Amino acid sequence: MSINNVLQSLTPVQNDLIKTQTQYAQYFDPTWGWVGFLSQMDNTNTYMIKLTDNDILEFSGTPVNTSANCITINSGWSWIAYQLTDVLDIGSALSSLNFETGDLIKNQNVYAQYVEGYDWIGVLNEMQPGDGYKLFKNTAGTLCYPSSKEELQSMIISETKSIYYSQFPDFNPSNYQYSGSVTALVKNTGI
Repeated sequence: MSINNVLQSLTPVQNDLIKTQTQYAQYFDPTWGWVGFLSQMDNTNTYMIKLTDNDILEFSGTPVNTSANCITINSGWSWIAYQLTDVLDIGSALSSLNFETGDLIKNQNVYAQYVEGYDWIGVLNEMQPGDGYKLFKNTAGTLCYPSSKEELQSMIISETKSIYYSQFPDFNPSNYQYSGSVTALVKNTGI
């Protein structure tokens, strides 16, 4: 999937950017289009795009065969695409991986951290179609999303939850390039 084909529904202007964890492309003009080392897009990577103007990306295709499109997870940070068309809780979606205390997942708005004995803690509870994620793991692995209809049916979340930042109407995560995460434990008189 060429970047110019995937992003053809957009109306970018000069110097708009798109990047993955390791590559980027910059828009120059209609003659040149998107130029850079990022020339192809796939369904395993997360992409971050910075546009001068609001726009709508329209792209259609067939659902991903998740058993044939496993994602290599590095020790450290990996930018991963969520390949499913159904909402799943984090534990179910990432069930092919082993986690340890300190592993972390976040999208543009919220995050969760894995703590042995507690599972995932944080505001990010589920993975959503169309979202990209940054995953920090202490050890490498291979992520294979659930693929059989029976396996998925037992995991699907029928009700989506509101996004945490909607409680703060003046906060717009699109205004910020970087994100930060804080996990805290509050004790009151030893409890």
